Amino acid sequence: MRYVARYRCNKGSADIDRTLCRLVSAAYGTVRVYREAFDRAGVVPGEIRGAADLPRLPILKKEALARPASLADVLRRGVDPGHCVRVGTSGSTGLPLNVYMSRTEDQYRRLLLWRAWRRLAPLRLPMTVVDVGNWVEGDAPLAARRRGPITIVRVSIARPVEEQLAVVRRYRPQVISGYPTAVDLLAEAGGVSDRRLRLVACRGEILDAATRKTIEGAFSARVADFYNAEEVGNIAWECPADPTVLHVNTDGCIVEVVDDAGRQVPVGTEGRIVVSNLSNETMPFLRYDLADRGSFCAEGDEPCGCGSRAPRLRVVSGRDDDYVVLPDGRRVSPRLLAMAINRAFSGLSPCGSLYRHFRRFQVTQDRVDHVRIDIVPESGPVPDFGAILPAALAKLHPDLRCTIRVVECLDLGPSGKYRKVISALDAMEGSRASDGPAVLS
Repeated sequence: MRYVARYRCNKGSADIDRTLCRLVSAAYGTVRVYREAFDRAGVVPGEIRGAADLPRLPILKKEALARPASLADVLRRGVDPGHCVRVGTSGSTGLPLNVYMSRTEDQYRRLLLWRAWRRLAPLRLPMTVVDVGNWVEGDAPLAARRRGPITIVRVSIARPVEEQLAVVRRYRPQVISGYPTAVDLLAEAGGVSDRRLRLVACRGEILDAATRKTIEGAFSARVADFYNAEEVGNIAWECPADPTVLHVNTDGCIVEVVDDAGRQVPVGTEGRIVVSNLSNETMPFLRYDLADRGSFCAEGDEPCGCGSRAPRLRVVSGRDDDYVVLPDGRRVSPRLLAMAINRAFSGLSPCGSLYRHFRRFQVTQDRVDHVRIDIVPESGPVPDFGAILPAALAKLHPDLRCTIRVVECLDLGPSGKYRKVISALDAMEGSRASDGPAVLS
């Protein structure tokens, strides 16, 4: 009998174990990347009985899925990418990735996100959602798109903040979804006071207390943090009773916190967050390293103050980049700069990744009209970064210059944690970089 527990809501532990077993078996039998990884680790899929056996599986990093020799290596055998739903990660780790799923898988993860939103606000159908993100204007024009009873309006962060805010006021949504840095800029521009707005759902970055306070002061709605990733969908939602912790969405994924050797760490100990997607068989994500850090909270015999028994998680770092200041004084989300760099390479990949020419990048802004871009190149021929990147940055502002350095590794700084966009303007505020072409050293 065909087992479909992966699409159930309110999964019990037995449902989770059966779903995981099926996904492990399918990944080994139909996806080359996983077959090779399991074989190297000596994993026999039939010996994986459930979540307790997860530590026996190898951890996969984004590089393994973002740089396949062929797109077919990361998709279930026989899948036609043209018939799949495709979403792209924002490149928050300096490396973007295209994620493929069936329409049923896509609908299920949307259901889980909707359910997570409803845990924080009294939402009603039909409803409108304004999603502020790194959308490409050609792919996501400013027009309402209806998905069943939900109308989604995608607003690109590349548009002037005043235009973004005008869209919010025009469509009067129940939910605004976006990066905290992007929504914070909308708040600074005046925000919205509308009785229809019930929830500001922040995602994709750390929502710090100061940013939360600014947003709450500008919008007449609840502000809540959602731990989302395009590879999984909603991973966890903010606890209604304690905004410092998140509840894991156990219907959609299994979350582990591990040390550098991949071993699960005790409750309360900080470590790397790895996640296993419980619904996507088209492009599996099993023990996938999100490049974030966090810890589990101790669980008592009683449910949380909000009534949930889902595990409680604290995400402490991994998505905390700095704002960028353009030469005209405008402050923009770091996602906008990363998006510009990602788009510059979007046409150079022959097999699905946005780019295959460097492993990571890191941007440091040292002047209001100058940034330094450090690049760790991929093995093989190195493209002319000096010809590609300046034009991409000029789209943000014609006076924004860059120096490009090809390096062997990136400086992680005193914290030892990777950050994609760093501001070093404090000591050099107002200084100007010299005019001239980009320098490739």
